[in-house]
Parts: sequence; C-alpha cells; structure tokens
Amino acid sequence: MSGPDLAGNPMPLDGFTTIVRHPVRLMPPFTDRVLSDTQVADIHQFLTDQPKSRRADDIPLLSGKK
Repeated sequence: MSGPDLAGNPMPLDGFTTIVRHPVRLMPPFTDRVLSDTQVADIHQFLTDQPKSRRADDIPLLSGKK
C-alpha cells in the first residue's frame, strides 16, 4: 500500500451511533429528533457497504502501467 489506510475496518454500529449522537469536536449532535435510530443504522450500513478503494499500484494512470 502506498499510503495509510484511512478507512480501516468499519466501525461497529454502536460506536458510530455514539459519535453521531455525542460528537467530540465541532460536529453538532444528531439527536433522535433529527435522525431516528433506524436512519442512523441505514447510514452506517450504506457506509459499510461501500467497496474498498483500489491500491494506487492497481490503477494504470497512477502506476505508470499501460
């Protein structure tokens, strides 16, 4: 890998929900009046289902391969 794995392993739903409901820094909290638990779970599932990025070595334009 040519750089750090920024996505890493998906965060568990309970950790994701905690960050959404009680953020640490500048993000406003999304209470259950704004996002239901089902909506938070749906967002988590969507993010978890995203395919992993390809390595730069596997992208011809970035690796110099033709």
